[in-house]
Amino acid sequence: MYNLPNLLTISRIVVIPVIFLTLYINSFVWQMFTATLFVIASVTDYFDGYLARARGETSAFGRLLDPIADKFWFRDCVNFYVKLMSDCR
Repeated sequence: MYNLPNLLTISRIVVIPVIFLTLYINSFVWQMFTATLFVIASVTDYFDGYLARARGETSAFGRLLDPIADKFWFRDCVNFYVKLMSDCR
């Protein structure tokens, strides 16, 4: 359970509520912070799967948790896009 790919997946799950909450703070600094977290979490989505396969560290925990994190992440992406489009008006 405690390998790098699983820790990346867990970190992505932990950062999702932070991104969701900071989307609604109307400050340029917070918007840049949110965008930075969003990009970092997006990159970890790629690397957790890549590292698990490359290092042979696949686990049942990772196979269970990664799709759940992806679903939460997709929901957060939609919220991010909706917020971005509403700010453009």
